[in-house]
Amino acid sequence: MEQEISILGRLATRLGTLVIGTLLLGSGCDTVGNSGGAWTAQPGPGAEKWTINCLRSSAPNHAELCNGLADLLRKTNGIDPQAVRVQSDALGSTIYYGEYTRVPGAGGQLVFPSKMQQDIERIRLLTYNQTLPFGLATPESLGGDAAGGAQGQYNLTTARGKYSLWIAVFFNTPTFDQRREVAEQYVQQLRNEGVEAYVFHELVKSYVFVGSFGADALTPLPNGTWQVSKEVQDFAAARAGEEFLYLMENGYRQKRLGPDGEYILVPSQLMPVPRPGATSLHDR
Repeated sequence: MEQEISILGRLATRLGTLVIGTLLLGSGCDTVGNSGGAWTAQPGPGAEKWTINCLRSSAPNHAELCNGLADLLRKTNGIDPQAVRVQSDALGSTIYYGEYTRVPGAGGQLVFPSKMQQDIERIRLLTYNQTLPFGLATPESLGGDAAGGAQGQYNLTTARGKYSLWIAVFFNTPTFDQRREVAEQYVQQLRNEGVEAYVFHELVKSYVFVGSFGADALTPLPNGTWQVSKEVQDFAAARAGEEFLYLMENGYRQKRLGPDGEYILVPSQLMPVPRPGATSLHDR
């Protein structure tokens, strides 16, 4: 925990304690939700578009688990199979459903439409092996922009190299809906410190990258793995506080179960730079 707080302290210096405070309040669980009936949302800038976060998992087999449960969800009566999507990265996988816009309620307050509330109830009540895998399904803000919206001043697709180093990801929670703004502020502050940093926004997540490296940054090995170049290793290690060595999720460095049964920090990831105009990190 001390390592995570030290990272948050450095982010707070850059982004302001108010933003980091909201990240702290919204962290700590793989899946978040409210077991109440009707949900209302306070109006906020850039927070009109919403989706349903059905389930988030950071288990070692998170991609396989979520894809299997997503197939189950697609076969549920009343569910549009095309509206079910799974987003996976090195830190975990999340099942999302649909896209909704808040509507005026009593007194002019913006509330979630009845269709969204019905969909959430239907998803929450789905049973599998006598369990409720989506029992904590909850609304999640898309931050006002769908995929393909403004990518920020330092869009990752403008990097001239073939690879860049992924160091952080931000996503909205019930207490935090500024994932786009925070990612862009983080990149701007890194740029102010002389670091070549980039941002990339997907539909529900915002990613921060540093550096731009050529094709020789990754070398295939005979055993099927890849060797990261010394240039990349030195670049990451040179940053004070190991900030570029490990992945951060909403300000926290993440741990995963290693092959020996011990929990280890998830290292930062060298990722191919997506093509210009891409709306996903997989568009190349």
